[in-house]
Amino acid sequence: MLLVKNAPLMAWMLWARTGGKLPRGVRLRLAGLLGEAAYWVMPAHQRATLRNVWAVRTREHVGRQIKASRDVDRRIARESWRNYGRVLADIVDLVTVRSAGINDLVSSVDGWENIERGLSSGRGLIIACAHVGNWEVAGTVLASRYPVLAIADAIPPDALNRIISDSRSTRGIRTAPPTLAGLREVRRVLSRGGIVVILVDRPRSHRDASGFSEVTFMGLRTWLPNGVSRFAIASGAPVVAAGAVMDANSRYRVTASPPMHFGGGATVESVMSTVLGALEPLIAEYPSQWFMFRDMWPCEKPSRLEDTTRSQLLFGLRSATTSTVPSPQEIILQAGFTIGSLLPREALEEITGIAGMVAYSVPNNRSVGLSHNLAIVLGQTIDHASVRNSVRASVGLHFENYADLLRGSRIGREEIEARSEILGPGWDVVKASIGRGTGAILISAHFGRVELLGHVLENLDIPVTLMVERLRPSRLHELVSRNRKRDRFSILTPDVGARPVWRALDRGDLLVSFTDWVPPVAPVPATSSTSPIASGNRSRQSPERRDAIGKRREMNFSARNPDCKRTIPTRDRRCRRGCGDRGNWRHPVSKRDKQIAP
Repeated sequence: MLLVKNAPLMAWMLWARTGGKLPRGVRLRLAGLLGEAAYWVMPAHQRATLRNVWAVRTREHVGRQIKASRDVDRRIARESWRNYGRVLADIVDLVTVRSAGINDLVSSVDGWENIERGLSSGRGLIIACAHVGNWEVAGTVLASRYPVLAIADAIPPDALNRIISDSRSTRGIRTAPPTLAGLREVRRVLSRGGIVVILVDRPRSHRDASGFSEVTFMGLRTWLPNGVSRFAIASGAPVVAAGAVMDANSRYRVTASPPMHFGGGATVESVMSTVLGALEPLIAEYPSQWFMFRDMWPCEKPSRLEDTTRSQLLFGLRSATTSTVPSPQEIILQAGFTIGSLLPREALEEITGIAGMVAYSVPNNRSVGLSHNLAIVLGQTIDHASVRNSVRASVGLHFENYADLLRGSRIGREEIEARSEILGPGWDVVKASIGRGTGAILISAHFGRVELLGHVLENLDIPVTLMVERLRPSRLHELVSRNRKRDRFSILTPDVGARPVWRALDRGDLLVSFTDWVPPVAPVPATSSTSPIASGNRSRQSPERRDAIGKRREMNFSARNPDCKRTIPTRDRRCRRGCGDRGNWRHPVSKRDKQIAP
C-alpha cells in the first residue's frame, strides 16, 4: 500500500534523474510514448477521454462545424495522452532544474496589453485557465512580471506536493488550497490589486459538496466550480482567459484574452458562461492538448440532448467510447519505430539481436519449427548442441532484420552503397524490363537481410511492390504496412488475387515474392470416438444407448425426489421450483409440470 501511495513520487524522481540527462527532443519522444502507454492501460480514463473529445469535436465553435469520425476521435485521444506526457516532462524539467530556461520553451506571448489593461482597474485581476497546454509555463511567464497567487489542489503524496510548491515559490507563484483559508487569501490579494490564477474546467465529483454551479459548457450541461464568478462579482475584478499551447516546434505560445468586466447585476451563471465561452475556442482549436481525462458531463442525460444520434453515440453505444486494446506485438513495434528513429544502426542491431535470443528462449511453435527445419537442413548427423547454436544464430540474424525495418527511411544511399554490392548480370535485364514498362518478378526467400533488399532496389530507382504474408493481428499488419509505404514500398498479400499483381506489373513495378512462405495450418479439432456423450454429439448415439441413458437418469431422479410427479427427469426439463439435482424443496406441482409429464 505504501508503495502504491508513493508511486507518483518515485516516478517523478526517476524521471528527474534519468530523463533530465537526455536531449529535449529525445525526452519529449520518450515521454509521449509513456503517455500513450498509460492511455492503453487505463480503460476508464480512456473512455472518458473519448467521450470528451467526441463532445468537443461535434459542436460548432468559432463559426465552423467540425465533423468527427470515431477513428479521428481515437487518434486525438491518443495524441492528448502523448501531449500530456510531453507536458509533464517539461514540468518536471521546469520544477527540478531551473526556471531560467523558460525563454527557450516559449515561442511567443500574445496579450500582455490585455493583462496590463486588466490590472489598470486597481481591483486586481483573475486569470481563468483550463487544462489546456502547459499551465505551469503560463504561470511562470506571468510571474516573470507580476506576483501571482494560484489556487491549486494538493498533489499526493505530500513530499511531491512540497517539491512542486517550493518550485512555484522560487518562480514567483504562491499557491493556496481551495479551503476557507485559501479563499480569504484570494480576497486579500484582489483587494491589493494582485493577480489570482484559477483553473475552471474541473468537473464535480461525488466528494464535492458545494462551490459548483450547473452551466452550459461546449453545448452540454455540467457542474463546474464557480469560484471565478463569485470572486469577480464580489470584488469587481476583471477576468482574463489565458493558456499556453504547444506549437509544431514543441515550443509554447502563451495567449491572453481581452479583460471581461462584470457589473453589479451579473449572476454567477452568466459570469461562468461568459468565461467558459472565452475558453471554448482555445479547446476547440487544440482538442489534443485538452488534458481532461475524467467525464466532463456526468449530469448530462440523453433526453436533454438535441440530437438523438449524438445522444446514442455519446452515452449509449459502447463502440463509440471503447476501442480495442493493441496487442503486445503492436506496442513493442510502435516503441521500436520510435527508438529506431533515434538510435544508430549498430546499437539497434545489437538490441534486436538480444531480443531475438530472448524470444528463442521462450518455448513456442516458431522456435520449435525453426529447430526442426534447421535440423533437417544441417542433417541428422549433427548433434543437438550444434542445432541449438545454429538456431540461436539464425534467430539473432532474423531479429537484426527488424533493425532495418525499424530504421525505415533513415537508411541513406551512402549506407546502402557501403553495405551492399550488386552482383550478377540479371540486374541489367531487370532494369531493361522495368524501363520498357513491362515490370519484372523477383523471386527471393527469407534469407539474409530481407528488409535491406527493398532499400537496395529503391536505391536503384526501381519501383518496388512487396508480396508479403499478412501479419496477425490485423492492426499489427496495418502498422508495418504503413511504415513500409512511408518508405515508398507498395504492399500486397497473397490473398488479394491476381488482378492487383497484374496491375503492379503493368505499372512497371518490380514484384518481390518470397517462395519459402508456408501458410499456417489450422489445427484439427480433437474428437473422441469412445465417448460421444463427452463430445456433445447426440446424433452419434444409437437409439438403444439413448434409452439406456434416459432410464438411468429417471431412476436416479426418482430416488432423490420421491414426491415429484414428473417421469422425464432431464436437466433441461426439470421443475423450476428446485427439484432435480438441486434437492427436494417445497414443491407443489405446477401446471407446466403436469403438461410436460406423460
